[in-house]
Amino acid sequence: MDSESKVQQQQAAYKGVTCPLSLAEPTEDDLKETRSLEEMMKRMNVFESQEGMEQRSTALINLQALACDWIREVAAQKSCPTQALDGIGGKIFAFGSYRLGVNTRGADVDAVLVSTRFIERHEFFDKFFDRLREHPRCGAAHAVSDAFVPVIKMTFMGVDIDLLFAKLDMATIPDNIDLRENTETLLRNLDERCVRSINGCRVTDEILHQVPNPENFRVALKVIRIWAKNRGIYSNAMGFLGGVSWAILLARIAQLYPNAAPNVLIIRFFHVLTRWSWPKPVELCELSPPNLHFPEWDPRTNIKDQFHLMPIITPVYPRQNSTYNVSISTKQVILAELERGRNLTNEIMFKQKSWEDLLEPVNFFDAYRHYVIVIASSDTAELHLDFQGLVESQLRKLVLSFEHNGAIDRAHVNTESYGRANESEPEHVTKWFIGIEFKKAPEPGKKLNVDLTFDITNFIRQINGMANSLQLRLDVLYSKKRGLSHYLPPSEHWKINRSKPACVYGAGNCNQGGAASALAAAAGGAAGASGSSASAPDPAISPMGSAMLMSGSDVPVGSKRPHSPNCFASSSQELQPKRLTAAGGGGAGGGSLTRTDSSSSSLSNVSVKAKT
Repeated sequence: MDSESKVQQQQAAYKGVTCPLSLAEPTEDDLKETRSLEEMMKRMNVFESQEGMEQRSTALINLQALACDWIREVAAQKSCPTQALDGIGGKIFAFGSYRLGVNTRGADVDAVLVSTRFIERHEFFDKFFDRLREHPRCGAAHAVSDAFVPVIKMTFMGVDIDLLFAKLDMATIPDNIDLRENTETLLRNLDERCVRSINGCRVTDEILHQVPNPENFRVALKVIRIWAKNRGIYSNAMGFLGGVSWAILLARIAQLYPNAAPNVLIIRFFHVLTRWSWPKPVELCELSPPNLHFPEWDPRTNIKDQFHLMPIITPVYPRQNSTYNVSISTKQVILAELERGRNLTNEIMFKQKSWEDLLEPVNFFDAYRHYVIVIASSDTAELHLDFQGLVESQLRKLVLSFEHNGAIDRAHVNTESYGRANESEPEHVTKWFIGIEFKKAPEPGKKLNVDLTFDITNFIRQINGMANSLQLRLDVLYSKKRGLSHYLPPSEHWKINRSKPACVYGAGNCNQGGAASALAAAAGGAAGASGSSASAPDPAISPMGSAMLMSGSDVPVGSKRPHSPNCFASSSQELQPKRLTAAGGGGAGGGSLTRTDSSSSSLSNVSVKAKT
């Protein structure tokens, strides 16, 4: 057999939808770089210690014992034969970052309770939830039974756990059950919520099964997760990529370079993905669909799937796009960060930069000159937990509406939220910041008229329809960069000290926090970067430096009560939030911002026009 045939035979033995690009073995320098990576992560002290992992394992074992006892009690109440009770039970499977072995210190554990056919979903969220609340080692139990993937959140034996539920059409759950195998038998007679719940575990297990070297994959994935979080692009809910998506991307690179050391996997990760032809999907394997009829991602038959921008497909049936939330703006930011990563890893290869430079946190407040601030506040901590989650889950819809505004080039939501800026604010408050990049005026020296009335009003009405309480408030404000200190905690003020933005994503070359790396223009030039902003007029959203676009302090979510004093007002008159309405006619080109009194008590008659 000649050498070419041997290579072909080796390539055929590896997994993936295509053959590997290289079978090169690690060099001594690669092994040295890998040790350097591992030492760096130890110094960062962000990943769970062995003691912490054992604590999580013990908590899951005890939680499974509690669940099995409860399942047998319910089965006995339903007249299950006594001789069969000992064999009836359930099994808890961990998935996500904990199952992958890359969970950070103190992170919660994602798990699913797989039960027999004797248990109904409503019993899990009612009776078992009550059992948990009565348990002395369980605290902060919170059930979200109407979510897309229903979950019970809790702290059990000191470990934060998100527990899902799935009922299999089985009389018993074998101890050695493999959720990857026998897909048709496993999923038969399940409803879609059970399938979604159990597929988290099946996806995680399949990812580990698809990578040639799981240990090298884990080391590289730890670095990619730190990088994505530090660069503000780790959040499925915000329209970026979640943990599963980043794991699938790196698993695909591991398939293309099956023998590569972790440092090489990271370098190839950036090189391959900056040249990927999106929206070509990223897939780990080909599937033979079973004789079942669950909805799958398939752009050939589903029109909505044709509009997904960065499809990353889960490797189990039913296949789903794990990045369906990605928007035009978030895609631009992700691609720009991948390009930055490629440039830095090139320099790392030539010893011109270090891995610490790659992982340097992004300064979101140094990237834009204009910001929209969404502020959710509640009267109690329990109410705020739900309200905060609701608003956060809907933020991407506000971003999408901004993207459709003809005067806005980019709307970029920060994945990090913030609490109180000072003691005058409500105790239970959460703030999100959206960086806004306006398009250039068609003629130099002229300004665009921007009307955000519909975008803001529609967003607040959506929240109104989902949360109906006088104890909840929602504010949406505008601020230039210099006014952000009134909304950020003092510990964050250093981030806005620069006089001009250092970088706007996709706007050419920039320096982030001193790192001399160039961000390629991922989606065309955008006005407002430090190098181009001088030629564009400074958008004047209002005569004041900070103007309230729409205030839930005027009308609490779900109510029509009169205006109450704005607790977010600043002592600075120039930057004090004001309630604004449009004077004059309606269209994006007419009207100017003026102050009004607080007599209006209905969101429907508040109009906002911002002039840029």
